[in-house]
Amino acid sequence: TPRADHDPRHAPISLRRELLASGMSDANIRHEMRAGRLTRVRHGAYVATPSWDALDGDGRHEVTTRAVLRQARTDVVVSHTSALPLYAAPTWGIGLDEVHVTRRDGRAGRHEAGTVQHCGAIRDGDVRMLHGVPVMSPTRVALEVTTRAPRTPALVVVNDLLHRGLTTTEELEARYAEGIERWSHTLATDIVLRLANPACESVAESRAWAFFFEQHLPRPESQYLVACPGGEVVARLHFARGPAPAPPARARCSS
Repeated sequence: TPRADHDPRHAPISLRRELLASGMSDANIRHEMRAGRLTRVRHGAYVATPSWDALDGDGRHEVTTRAVLRQARTDVVVSHTSALPLYAAPTWGIGLDEVHVTRRDGRAGRHEAGTVQHCGAIRDGDVRMLHGVPVMSPTRVALEVTTRAPRTPALVVVNDLLHRGLTTTEELEARYAEGIERWSHTLATDIVLRLANPACESVAESRAWAFFFEQHLPRPESQYLVACPGGEVVARLHFARGPAPAPPARARCSS
């Protein structure tokens, strides 16, 4: 989705080495921070304070992720839960205290300074450019999130990406079959895919869908249409159980 140039998520990120090269000193940088003109988003990376203040938690995570990309010493792709703000996907129940990226060189990743580097085979179609940032595809992100988030928050993400048409059940199943079983922490992936419901339109509906499963309740029909006797649709229910089928006619005994 295009974003306006003034979107604070696109605020220019200034690295310490760039500020020093421009003639500033560390003392100047500290002065700009105290004056409220610069905010440090992570060690050695700064943005204009008004832009930072205009962001919510997801937006700040996206800016921090962009800073990680600028400071990375190897080629990496935004992945796992850090890709969610880029896709405007829900982050309910998901921690954004660390930035997740995946190395393109296949080497073992590192976990340091609020950044988690993952290693893993990147297949054709796994990466796309979004808002100028290399990010895993919605299909791969949906699967990755099932390995990092609790089951219900992961289901919320998967349902959202499915409902908005950013991926499909067939694409998820195909990518899952290509080798995700060799990833770590995939115990919940299969059950999340089995529960996935593209008809869920919100976080609340996906949470309810998970609740029905956890409480062993009969699976309802999503977006159930209610019609009057004349056939005109008068309401749409998020969830409902359809009318029970009529009992079979009792056979008559012949004399």
